[in-house]
Amino acid sequence: MEEMRIIRDNGTLTGTCYMEILPGKYEGKCWCNESIYFEEETFRPIEYIIEGVVPGYDHYAFTIIEKKNWIRIIEKLQQFLSHLQRAKELWEVEDALHFMYRETRQEFALDFQNNKNKLFKVINEFCDWLESHLDSRQYISVLGL
Repeated sequence: MEEMRIIRDNGTLTGTCYMEILPGKYEGKCWCNESIYFEEETFRPIEYIIEGVVPGYDHYAFTIIEKKNWIRIIEKLQQFLSHLQRAKELWEVEDALHFMYRETRQEFALDFQNNKNKLFKVINEFCDWLESHLDSRQYISVLGL
């Protein structure tokens, strides 16, 4: 299973299968130093919430998302975190995790409590990152695969 974390140094990326979160509007440049990055499976629960808030969001496209939508996304992520925190077993949150690959689900289930805690930390850290950037920006972009 991929390591669940936010990647802050684009120099550590290998390959191109990452979701890039760019502060501000996308203006034709990827792999920016100020961006943060997620491995695809780590981003899935976040992405599922984005899909429910942002019409036309596409995993493979570059999507500029305005502040009011990010505020709604943060609220929904925090609701998810509350649900995740209470879960004792995978089945309680599996529908919200939206694993892309069966192998990831199996590995997550093998050490559910530890993986749940790691995911909680990543999403909580992402919400903090979003809020800090939304103080000074009207847009944050998601640059898909």
